Amino acid sequence: MKKSKRATPVPQSRRQAKVPTSYLQRAPLVAIGLFLAILLALSTRFLGGYFRTSDVDSITKTGKASPDNLDPVVQVEKEPAPPFVWDEAIAKEKIEGTLKELVQSYPDDFATYHLQGIVEARMSRSQAAEKSYRAGIQRAPQYVPLREDLAELLMQVGRDEEAKKGLEEVPQGLQTSARYAQLLGEAHVRLGELDRAREVLSEGVRRFPSVSTLWIHLGELELQREEWDSAESSLKKSIELDRNSERAWLAMSQVLAMQKRNDEASAARQELMRCRKQMLEQRKTFEESHDGSMRSFLGSSFRSVAVIHQKHQSNRVKEFLDLASAIQPDDPQTLGMLASYHRRSGNLRMAVEVSEKLVKLQPDVWTGYANLSSLYMEVGQVDQAEKKLVEAVSKNLGNGQSHLRLAQFFLATERPHEALNYAKEAVERLKSADAYFVWCSSAERSGDLKSAREAREQAKRSYPQDPRFHEMGRL
Repeated sequence: MKKSKRATPVPQSRRQAKVPTSYLQRAPLVAIGLFLAILLALSTRFLGGYFRTSDVDSITKTGKASPDNLDPVVQVEKEPAPPFVWDEAIAKEKIEGTLKELVQSYPDDFATYHLQGIVEARMSRSQAAEKSYRAGIQRAPQYVPLREDLAELLMQVGRDEEAKKGLEEVPQGLQTSARYAQLLGEAHVRLGELDRAREVLSEGVRRFPSVSTLWIHLGELELQREEWDSAESSLKKSIELDRNSERAWLAMSQVLAMQKRNDEASAARQELMRCRKQMLEQRKTFEESHDGSMRSFLGSSFRSVAVIHQKHQSNRVKEFLDLASAIQPDDPQTLGMLASYHRRSGNLRMAVEVSEKLVKLQPDVWTGYANLSSLYMEVGQVDQAEKKLVEAVSKNLGNGQSHLRLAQFFLATERPHEALNYAKEAVERLKSADAYFVWCSSAERSGDLKSAREAREQAKRSYPQDPRFHEMGRL
């Protein structure tokens, strides 16, 4: 009788399962394992690519794994999520599912319905969008942007009377946007109520004189009423604000042609052709244009989801900021929100990394340098903090704000002599109370009594009610 081979010891946790020894016994399990692996890979892709399949159940509710929602027996460290690969269909499916979940999570928050309506309108589902907008209005009847979006949607499908009625329900004190005036004026025009349309649009340009589209709408209305002089004046104002508006040049050419001013009308048409040629030269292919537009829209949508979660103090904020960033890696708004998130979370290293990227993307925005300098101070890299502010000053950014911040930095690091000149420059540019205060403090702490007295007297004359300048010690 042959001796049996000594069995390899099996750990206690695995002794309950019989392990097949022959190839034929193992083959079905190998096939099943391969099938499950393929299924898992497909599931990950069709659920959005960027998210782990474990986002269901407990991790979906919390946004991250914790000791309470992990398996109590075997805690396996999760592999990093694979990077999101842009796929429009998957991203659309993800935002739709996310918004349904958001409405279920925060059923009383009008912002969830507003965002859902915006997405549904973009997906050309007008009935669903209307339902969402109305649900939002029911929860926040005085939130005007909801009514504006609903009115625009209704006018797109020819329901102009309903659009007008919804806008007119807004209390007069809340009718404070150029878009509101433009939509209400357009609704009146469509309904043939031209006198009322003129009243609305005239009031609109009075309150918002720098909005070129309002002037265009008013000029087109005056053209329709054959008020040539008024139409020409309104369209000229619009063109002054935006010389590349095809719509304005088209209306202007019509106004001039109707007055038999053929040479001027021809010149206006030349400008119209210039605008069209310029647009064609700048326009990408349809596919590229559509892809960029959809990326921007979906990235913004996921960023808005993150804002709503943040408002409700949810721990899923980063989940959606990361997704927005994956869709639009170089979007300044998303990067700014990510930097703020990391800073609040105490992950200063990541906050610095994201802020550095933001400064490279927006080298002419002085607040990026100021925020990055503040972060470097928090991590103890004082030299880098100074370097970023000096860079902002060297680029002459912020119209004096960067000079003021650098002066404040030198004061905070006990270098009042170096702060003095930058504080003076900030006063010259800003004339603000804060600039005067930093100038006074720099002069006083540097021991320059003459400059300190001069600074305080100027500050008291400019801001006699500011107690800071009266509480400073007499010099």
